[in-house]
Amino acid sequence: MIGTWHAMLESNGANNKYIFTIEENEGGLQLLVQTEPNPFFNEPMQAITYGNHLTAIGRSSFFPDAINFWLLFEEDSFSGTMELSIIGELKFHGRRGRGPSLANQE
Repeated sequence: MIGTWHAMLESNGANNKYIFTIEENEGGLQLLVQTEPNPFFNEPMQAITYGNHLTAIGRSSFFPDAINFWLLFEEDSFSGTMELSIIGELKFHGRRGRGPSLANQE
């Protein structure tokens, strides 16, 4: 589970890549989330794990309310749900690693 993972999400006709980085810190694990091509997650979140499940609550400069993450890991793949108050639940599937870059695509 520790390491970098990515998932592609399509929203309003645009592709977005979410990069999930799970790292150890003094208090356990933290989750960092980045997006491409437009970055809007920037604060690390304290993560809670049980078995191969991870949960975290974070904030973004793009959304006023908390964002809930639930991730389930299986070997080199994972699935998850991101819950945003103004949109609802977004479900996704991804793989280990950073994946292809969307930063320079138009």
